[in-house]
Amino acid sequence: MKKTFKTVLILFLSLHSCNEPETTVTDIVRMDGSIERRIEMRGVNAKFNIPDVQVPYDSTWSIRDSLEINKNGDTIRVRRAVKNFSNAEELNNYYSSDSSLNKSTVRRVEFRKKFRWFDTHYNFSEIVEKRINHGYPVASFMPDDELKWFYLPEAEKTRLLIGPDSLRYKVLDDSVKSHQEIWMWRSLISEWINTFNKLTEGKGIKGNTKEKEAILYSMVRDNMNDFDSLWSQGVILKKLTGEKEAIEFKEEADSAMRVIEDILGQRFSNYNVRIVMPGKQVSSNSMLKDSTGVPLWQVKYEFFLTEPYIMKAESIVYNIWAWLITATFIILFAGAIIFPVKKQKPAI
Repeated sequence: MKKTFKTVLILFLSLHSCNEPETTVTDIVRMDGSIERRIEMRGVNAKFNIPDVQVPYDSTWSIRDSLEINKNGDTIRVRRAVKNFSNAEELNNYYSSDSSLNKSTVRRVEFRKKFRWFDTHYNFSEIVEKRINHGYPVASFMPDDELKWFYLPEAEKTRLLIGPDSLRYKVLDDSVKSHQEIWMWRSLISEWINTFNKLTEGKGIKGNTKEKEAILYSMVRDNMNDFDSLWSQGVILKKLTGEKEAIEFKEEADSAMRVIEDILGQRFSNYNVRIVMPGKQVSSNSMLKDSTGVPLWQVKYEFFLTEPYIMKAESIVYNIWAWLITATFIILFAGAIIFPVKKQKPAI
């Protein structure tokens, strides 16, 4: 086996790319469920070819290129692409034929609206599906303040780390990175054990699976520098399965590792998402808003490693016509009570 857990983690940490354009996707959601998608890509030496960008677009989009000067005085290339989709299903179909840099990532959107007479509620979500099936939620490894920092966009983290309260945020950042590494190791180990058991039809690892996960994690943690050699010598597998099974199922163990390598080896480049809702926005799960008050999310590989990454926003539109009809009815009804129509007496 060419790679083990140590090199898999190194592979994971090196996935972030820096040569792709800085990209922001804006979904403008309309009351009828149609979506105007805007993609803005910018960079000094950025390439805007489809295989080099994070989000798919093509020649059917309205495209405009320009040159701009950034805050550092550098001339940057900017491309803006716009396309209207009649509904969420049409956008999802477009995602299904993705040929962008992030094409191996499963992405989709959801739109719902609920009529309540006086108002209508709108919900829109951009969803990135998880990469592995047997990992753990990151929330199980971090308290709330660390979890908020974990999901905070990198630009905001940088601003806080060089700000007046930088020492406090540096301590927080170090703690998050430490817990993040534990979470990733435990999730990768869990995925490997479940894949191995499936390949051996449950015969490979006997006993309590959670206990085996804990054993393998402690061996990874305590033997980081020697782990590859211990694996190749069969020491690790014997500890988990027993001597006989370690020999019998070595090929399956290596195959399980390759499955994880293939998953983590899928290239991904970060980008940002904005969601503009119809009417008055009442909630979102974003950690940050842009300068105009629109919810902003950063999409990073680790956010959807073990669970779907859901970016959602909700808004409300007041139905003025319903208020007018109701008010008119109330006025007419009240008038009928206060000023009843008197019946005329028949003439004698």
